[in-house]
Amino acid sequence: MPKFTVNCIVTNREKSLTGTTLQRRINKFGSEEMVQKYYVDKDAAKLLKKGFTVEEVREKLNIKGFNKKVDIEVLYKLKLYKKNKKRVLTPEELETKKVLS
Repeated sequence: MPKFTVNCIVTNREKSLTGTTLQRRINKFGSEEMVQKYYVDKDAAKLLKKGFTVEEVREKLNIKGFNKKVDIEVLYKLKLYKKNKKRVLTPEELETKKVLS
């Protein structure tokens, strides 16, 4: 079985996918290139679903030195973005929400 390595777009953690796991991801995303482009690891996905921002997820998981911007629209499409009622939305998040509505 070929081994396919992807990096999480939130944490930059590396993950090797093989066999059925790789096939499920390809079925979900459409191609290996899309899996590479949109992969979010399990720990980051759980925190995002709870309503944490990308920056808060990186802080909670002790990710240092990785500040790549993640498009909020990508998180909406992956169903990983959940509005935290206690958190005030940034202007960018408000604009994205208006566009998607």
